[in-house]
Amino acid sequence: MNKNLLLQQSHGGDFYHWNKETGIDPNTLLDFSVNVRPDGMPDFLKSSIIKNINNLARYPSPHAEELKELCAKNHGLEPDNFVFGNGSNELFQALCAALFEEKYRTAYIAEPAFSEYRFSLEKAGIEAKTLIFCLSPQICAEHAEHFDFSNDTIQEEQHEINRKIDNAISALPANSLVFLANPANPSGFLIKNNKLMQIIAKHKDRFFVLDEAFIEYSGEESLLDTFSKQTFPPNLIIVRSLTKFYALAGIRLGYLACNEKLASKIQNKLPAWNVNSFAIALAKTLFTQKEQVQADSQKTKQQNFERKLDLYQKLSQINGIKLYASWANYILFSLERNCPHFWQNLLTKHHISIRNCANYLGLENKNCYRAAVRFPAEHTKLCNAIANILHNSPIREKKKKPSLMLLGTSSNAGKSVLTAGFCRIFTQDGYTVRPFKAQNMSLNSGVTVKGEEMGRAQIVQAKACNAEPDSKMNPILLKPQTDMGSQIIALGKPIGTALARDYYEKKSELWEIAAKAYDELAEEADIMVLEGAGSPAEINLKAHDIVNLKMAEYAQASTLLVGDIDRGGVYASFLGTWQTFTAQEEKLFTGFLVNRFRGDSSLLAPAHEYLENITGKKVLGVIPFIKDIALPEEDMAGALWNAPKIVQEKIPDYADKNRKLDIALIMFGKISNHTDFEPLALEKHCLVRPVYSVHDIGSPDLIILGGSKSVAADLEELKRNGLFDKILELAKSAFILGICGGLQMLGKEILDPEHIETEKERTEGFNLLPLSSTFHKEKQLTLVENVRCPLEGSVCGYEIHHGKSEELPGTTKQIQGYFLDSEQNIYGYTCENVWASYIHGLFDNDVFRLNFINHVRAFKGLNPVSDYTPYTLETSLNKLADVIRKHVDMDAIYQSMGLASKKRGQNNAI
Repeated sequence: MNKNLLLQQSHGGDFYHWNKETGIDPNTLLDFSVNVRPDGMPDFLKSSIIKNINNLARYPSPHAEELKELCAKNHGLEPDNFVFGNGSNELFQALCAALFEEKYRTAYIAEPAFSEYRFSLEKAGIEAKTLIFCLSPQICAEHAEHFDFSNDTIQEEQHEINRKIDNAISALPANSLVFLANPANPSGFLIKNNKLMQIIAKHKDRFFVLDEAFIEYSGEESLLDTFSKQTFPPNLIIVRSLTKFYALAGIRLGYLACNEKLASKIQNKLPAWNVNSFAIALAKTLFTQKEQVQADSQKTKQQNFERKLDLYQKLSQINGIKLYASWANYILFSLERNCPHFWQNLLTKHHISIRNCANYLGLENKNCYRAAVRFPAEHTKLCNAIANILHNSPIREKKKKPSLMLLGTSSNAGKSVLTAGFCRIFTQDGYTVRPFKAQNMSLNSGVTVKGEEMGRAQIVQAKACNAEPDSKMNPILLKPQTDMGSQIIALGKPIGTALARDYYEKKSELWEIAAKAYDELAEEADIMVLEGAGSPAEINLKAHDIVNLKMAEYAQASTLLVGDIDRGGVYASFLGTWQTFTAQEEKLFTGFLVNRFRGDSSLLAPAHEYLENITGKKVLGVIPFIKDIALPEEDMAGALWNAPKIVQEKIPDYADKNRKLDIALIMFGKISNHTDFEPLALEKHCLVRPVYSVHDIGSPDLIILGGSKSVAADLEELKRNGLFDKILELAKSAFILGICGGLQMLGKEILDPEHIETEKERTEGFNLLPLSSTFHKEKQLTLVENVRCPLEGSVCGYEIHHGKSEELPGTTKQIQGYFLDSEQNIYGYTCENVWASYIHGLFDNDVFRLNFINHVRAFKGLNPVSDYTPYTLETSLNKLADVIRKHVDMDAIYQSMGLASKKRGQNNAI
């Protein structure tokens, strides 16, 4: 390696020479040498690129005239005040050439400074001298800990540097050129706008070139926005770069503002079409979409502040370095003692690049380096590498557990089931595994042994890990109550209700709950398997998202994107979702999984090749449609009925005594725990039909009223759409079953004196059972076991409800049987052909399910059946795991988590 060549490079980010001199793959390098927003360009700018791809055949405007007009409108100047360039470097060379024509022969630069100032001046024939050498104030570990740059000591030093700059300018000859950067590069020093304006106004016989490449990070506005066309100083050029803050370094885009005469001269130094079409499109977006720009700017500034604090805190823990205060997105530091080959060792041994500042004037022998602000996990890697080279102790930070996350192109893509499958695979391979879904919106929930409510899917995933379900596996559960609002369950307990808009305000608090829950689970696990929610590409939700990519970044999880090919459009969904990923999110992304495929997967090869060519990521598995797998779906009420595993059939021949049982499941607007009836749907002796209207119901043998998150409202809707009267009519010939909310509906009345669900205090029920149900704020969350039922044997399950039901005395209908535990607690009632229970999961019990089917068949005069389809979770989980192993590249997935793949049953350590 040519060490001198590496030391003499003028700029950071020189991957070409690093690779040529060291042989290091640029993809393995962690680059802190360039001060560009680490997240990559924001989504609203990516869309400009996509929209303008087809315009590449057309020439751009010769001198970006449309951008000059937009700048004039935005900044209150005239179009002729602006010049656009292919990055600010091009502008510096052009403006220096124009200033030479204006008879300027000597320029003064506040050093240390960007080397392009001196290069451009000397190229134009202008002598470059040093105005003053000044670094930012040094900061001690105490200040770094709190990022307290407003303390008196630093403020005094800042004022003193300002005074020295002012005095140095005062000492210059008249008509001198002065180059200033604000904030300064590499020191990060900032001159407040009010002080700058004083200096420029005071020295009207000096000409100032002000570089604001990093002003967006500083907390100050651009000085350009403080002037009008009447007040803009004739002795000032302001140079702006749009590449740093918006991560457009590869496109190159900058502009300057000055008096019209000089702007014209500068423009004449530039070739036509120097600003490309992409750059023009991006600038148009930045100048016109003000709300998006403002929102993105606030977010980026806050992120930079938090990340810079993190980097300061970690650097301050290393003995032997000095830190300097920075108002930009980088930090200058120096080594207290000479460390030969420090920069080279960081590059070659640790594959980390920082900016060696030895070629900055005044820093040649000061062992100074500049590190850009990136992400906390990367800061730790940098600081540990520096500590290693300086023989310090490493920065203490917990290493994230190996983790895999399944994201989906949509709801019901199969994430929940596949997450359970991977949980089972890793468990079979000898690892301790825990599932995790930060936030779940579902009406399918269950109860843990601690009496905590959590998503039913996460309960199944826990069982796939051979672990006891724990609400930390699903710390935030949202249960929709209306189209606009949901009940919020945190760590298994309800904490209130909120409208969607109000819920966003709670996200910070809920994120802390979710992150803490994840950390506690990870402590007891070898591998964490995370599930996303819906799609990570919901642009309107992404800023508030705590369950998809934010969680993936927190866990540093290898992420897979699952798409349901059965519903169509899977490859477009893959591409569209991938395009919304930031640069950091792309680093975590491992590959695609095609789910629910029917047919010969070799036919998909062209699509997979195309996808890999565009994204650089492979399809790691094509998972076939799996029939008769007894695992509950989660996200969508009614998803069960849309799934391919249930074949919709014609209404049976009612004269056939051996026919299937015709079962009508009433689909409320807020139906909950519809998975209670999946075991029935899997029975070959049953036809379960979803019923949404009076036209769907037909003449069923059994009508089921399931759970509801809004019992009274759903009951009123049944009255409005005619199903209420129709069910009453059919109750003379059909068997009726109510579960939970359905039980309450079948009673005479529902009382809501505390307005838990509705403003109405009384809602009239079907009056098919002599019951009155009253809502209470306290939710009943109970696991129940060994409950004797009116049929042979006992059942188990769980309760989730707000209401309490009581028998009404003196009614014509009489209760004939009960669901009772050993302490005579009542969990359900029977009255002739109307049965009801509060127990969810009744039909998971094979014996009860078969007995109940035959009880209904007897009521309808049908012949009994003797066989049933076993509803065995273990069998289904193992079957699922076998299918995934067969059709997914598990070696690649293990490798993505930093683990060696294992053969099933091995129990070697990580």
